Amino acid sequence: MVRAHDTLSRFRAIAKPLLLLHEDLRIADVTESFLSARCLQRDDVLGRPVCEVFPAAVAGTELCERQGAGLLTLRDLFERVSGCMCLTCGPQHVVEFIQQSSDAHAGHCIAVGMPIGQAWPEAASAEFIGLLDKVYASGCPATGPGCKLKVQPREGAVLTDAWFDFICQPVLSADGKVAGLLVCGHDVSNEIQARQALHSIEERFHLALEAAGDGVWDWNIPEDRFMFSARGRAMLGYGEDEVGSRMEDWLAITHPDDQERLQTNTMACLKGRLPFFSAEYRVRCQDGSWKWLLSRGAVIQRDRQGRAIRMVGTTIDISTEQETLRRANFDSLTRLPNRNLFRDRLGKEMQGVTRTDRSLALLFIDLDRFKEVNDLLGHDAGDKLLRQCADRICSCVRAADTVARLGGDEFTVILSDLEGRAHVEDIVQKI
Repeated sequence: MVRAHDTLSRFRAIAKPLLLLHEDLRIADVTESFLSARCLQRDDVLGRPVCEVFPAAVAGTELCERQGAGLLTLRDLFERVSGCMCLTCGPQHVVEFIQQSSDAHAGHCIAVGMPIGQAWPEAASAEFIGLLDKVYASGCPATGPGCKLKVQPREGAVLTDAWFDFICQPVLSADGKVAGLLVCGHDVSNEIQARQALHSIEERFHLALEAAGDGVWDWNIPEDRFMFSARGRAMLGYGEDEVGSRMEDWLAITHPDDQERLQTNTMACLKGRLPFFSAEYRVRCQDGSWKWLLSRGAVIQRDRQGRAIRMVGTTIDISTEQETLRRANFDSLTRLPNRNLFRDRLGKEMQGVTRTDRSLALLFIDLDRFKEVNDLLGHDAGDKLLRQCADRICSCVRAADTVARLGGDEFTVILSDLEGRAHVEDIVQKI
């Protein structure tokens, strides 16, 4: 074949002293520089075993005894490499050599001596050929992860999509110029399809949650990238670009009184102390109002050291439930606990006193001549007086104590966890 003759001519012209061996280690050809260095004629060596021609060079290596057992020819080595591999020549990427196993990836036998775009037309995509052109022009190795190609599983079968990771290395000639390329490919179709299937499942899951009225969030922790779904943003009145994509951007619109509790619950889940995250908190809406939300989530991915790297969850609007709960347990005028919540807290405090053997004080307060205020100044003035009384009583006690309005001008105070009477007397005098 003319092609084989051209290949041998180029081999013989290589400046380095090289041997070309058959699979049985008989000399197939040698370079001119090899003959000159050893003062040999080509006919003296062609077809003879290498251990016979150069016995001194292989003495003690047991080369002859291991011809068929321990040594591999270059072709054997190529065939044993996993994946697919080929060697191309020139800017048109003419196929000089290709693994036999590569035919299984291409779906048919690729012809040696043809440009790879013609030998494997299904692979002649701009992405793959562009990779080869880039390496040939620059002389620098490059990778092509996830190249999508068309393959034919068997002759006559319908073409199907396949994905390959490619590593492309330049092959240099004796003068240091790029003469061809060594292309190694690995079929990653299963991995790509698995990721696509997972992505499809996640999309359906998100759509199902969105249809149920839930907002969906996804937090990439190492990159601090927080994604909140369109349904979740609409719940608060925000558009796509009105809140940032970092966790601190969302924490900034969380009510100051709820931020510490929210961060504590989040860290407990990230550290693995809690299997799931759950928190009720208030968030400022786009119109400036506050809305109660309930968020639930879990860490779904950790690194090898156990650090959380991804957390996902849902958020629902519980403002209606919170408003119902507030009306059932808090006085609408003073926002203090009402009679129902007062009784509940008093019962719990009494149980605590029994367990810990500590003291509890119960104060009852009413306002003298309050009816005259309503009669002379009106009910608006009476309401203002009640709110101011509630604020003043609260300022005299600790945050752990309970101030409640039973109704009308009657207030109660529960002082818990006391060590003696002196503390009670001080608070009474302040009130």
